[in-house]
Amino acid sequence: MGGESSRPAAPPSPVYDKAWREVDWTKRDTMIKELKQFSLNDPDMGQLRILLIGPIGTGKSSFVNSIKSAISGRMVTAALADADTGTSFTKIYQTHYIRDGKGRLPFAFNDVMGLEPDESRGAHPADIISILRGHIREGYQFNPTCPLTQEKPDYNSSPELRDRVHCLVGVMSANAVSGMSAGVKRKLRTIREKASSLGCWKYY
Repeated sequence: MGGESSRPAAPPSPVYDKAWREVDWTKRDTMIKELKQFSLNDPDMGQLRILLIGPIGTGKSSFVNSIKSAISGRMVTAALADADTGTSFTKIYQTHYIRDGKGRLPFAFNDVMGLEPDESRGAHPADIISILRGHIREGYQFNPTCPLTQEKPDYNSSPELRDRVHCLVGVMSANAVSGMSAGVKRKLRTIREKASSLGCWKYY
């Protein structure tokens, strides 16, 4: 009888019986408690400002939502995310504050337009560097072909400590790092070098 085999399906590989990473979930509540009790030594900072950068579709906005959900204890989708469009879903410079039941916590995440290999698409490295220094105001709409200049209204010529980025975090897809385009790598290198000189680069 042509076609179907009577042989039973092969059993699943035993590799799936073991977690790929051991996580001690009993420490979750302790970690969240420490984050909620976190305080700044310098009140002029306002919030510890954490800027997320990375290629399009790597989950920067989803990462912000995950943090907010973990802290609040409920599902939060304050940062809109869409990884299926092939372009950056984030178009403006926006601050996402973290809150618990008692109010705003002293750290915040900034989400920006994703990086793309094409010079005419995605966030311009010069804009990211201006954000690091506190020169770009909340709500600025990214222009991939023309970074913000000093004469524009969204340019903050006299940034305070609270306007600057205190920590820059690169968000990457683990299964796409090896295939990352040369254009995106070049942009990341430019931003990272400037962030290192400012003392705010971290890589996760």
